Amino acid sequence: MLPNEAADLILDERVKAMQGDQTALDGHALYCREKFAYALTVLDGRVQMTLEDWQLSGIAADVSTYTRETMQEALKAAAEVEAIDRGELRGVEMEAADIARTEQQIKRSQRVLRWLLHKLDASPDGISQAELGHAITSRDRSTLQLILQAGHELIRSELVNGSVVWYRS
Repeated sequence: MLPNEAADLILDERVKAMQGDQTALDGHALYCREKFAYALTVLDGRVQMTLEDWQLSGIAADVSTYTRETMQEALKAAAEVEAIDRGELRGVEMEAADIARTEQQIKRSQRVLRWLLHKLDASPDGISQAELGHAITSRDRSTLQLILQAGHELIRSELVNGSVVWYRS
């Protein structure tokens, strides 16, 4: 037999649960409180639960709730710190990738410029833009075009018979 206060609370909470106004954790916590109150009753050598047993179980339930909420907040805070750390590491990875990509672009540009200067040295009469486009590998065409468009102190161009011809300066 439950004290009236306990029975009323359990019934009220059950009605809330049936209406969807209660979480499963709340219902379970109330059930744990009831079991704890019965444990106090049995430990005291009685069969009938008293209001004091119910109130003491409420104190234990409050401590349990406080502990659970504190741990949930700590876990949430730890997850946020972990997410921040992952974000910072991702930023470092992205920056390193950008640096590596830039270094590769510089190396490619230097290699293509060396190739271009070698071709121009081998052709004192110049090389047309079309011939350069056919002579270079497809993967390096865009880099060659950037070099030619940007210009370089070691190369120059002239318009010959309507075509651009490149020479070594």
